[in-house]
Amino acid sequence: MRRGLALLLVAGCASVPPAEKAREHYRQGFMYLQMGDDAKAEAEFLKAARLDTTFAEAYCRLGMIYAARKDYAKASENLQRALRLNPKYAEAHYYYALVIMEQGDTARGIGELEAAVESDSTHIPSVELLAQLYAQGGEYEKAYPLWKRIAQRRTDPNTLYTFGSIALMTGHYDEAAEAAHKALQQADTPDLHLLLAYALAQQGRYTEAALEARVAAAGFRKAGRDEDAAKAENLLKMLKK
Repeated sequence: MRRGLALLLVAGCASVPPAEKAREHYRQGFMYLQMGDDAKAEAEFLKAARLDTTFAEAYCRLGMIYAARKDYAKASENLQRALRLNPKYAEAHYYYALVIMEQGDTARGIGELEAAVESDSTHIPSVELLAQLYAQGGEYEKAYPLWKRIAQRRTDPNTLYTFGSIALMTGHYDEAAEAAHKALQQADTPDLHLLLAYALAQQGRYTEAALEARVAAAGFRKAGRDEDAAKAENLLKMLKK
């Protein structure tokens, strides 16, 4: 009986491992973060990091909080620490990219986003931002597979138009036409008709392309977009030759 009581007393006095305590503070911090209380979240994440200095997620969350406050020095310090602990941490690469680009270094930011996508190809924020930056920089060959992945998830007209345009510029004419057709089922705009006209023309379907170009030109004229109307009309002239 005495031995059993002694064991119970020992068990009752046993301390919770630091790593377990750290995770409890992290969970509390994450809850506060979702509630919009970043001050309390910061305090909990700091406790988590002190209890477990290998806790990459805690450093990443601290980096996010400091980035939102535009304290880029602290944000960089914590995000870099998270990445030293886990070089394949896609979310840390993503937020570090945002911090870097906020300070004007787009090239390094793109490098971090590439590392994020390489680490986790399903990290959608990194995929989408990298796709946009590639397209803005005219790197359409790099943008194409990323936008294709995005268009498989999102089928709204704007996404389909962007993917279709990049598919057209990279020689994927069937996919450009398909994207335009799908988008037109949701929104009848002259931009989509012109995209479809270009794609059909590249496929050698000149009669169909001319019909789409004519619709696009009329739509642009009606909207007062004379410069775009001229593009559609020039395509129409070329198709008639």
